[in-house]
Amino acid sequence: MCVRLLYLNMVRVLGWLVLLCRSQASKDAEIMVLRHEVAILRRWTYPDRPGRPRTSQGHPLARENPAWGYRRVHGELCRLGHRISAATVRRILRARRYRPAPRRMDMSWRAFLRRQADGLLACDFFHVDTIFLRRL
Repeated sequence: MCVRLLYLNMVRVLGWLVLLCRSQASKDAEIMVLRHEVAILRRWTYPDRPGRPRTSQGHPLARENPAWGYRRVHGELCRLGHRISAATVRRILRARRYRPAPRRMDMSWRAFLRRQADGLLACDFFHVDTIFLRRL
């Protein structure tokens, strides 16, 4: 570690000594070349696109499957390899005026028992055990 630090310091000092020995014209030429390099790099860094990359909003999953909600569309996009958050999917679908998935009507316990009463009574109360340990 100390050897590396010593090496880096020596390289820096030698670079300064080389700058002292160079003429003003060569320093000006180097500055011009560096400014040109910066101008070229700025041209290719897309200054109009700050932040994260744009999302592709043309995916047909929601259009083809109107019964799917935000979560299902997000899950399918993740399964297909797209890196996108659930909030972004929700925002895109809301902007395109897709409605959330319809809620499933959950059956209450009382309604379930009423619909299954015949089968429950037959299974629980009306059976006969035979001598061979079989149930009728």
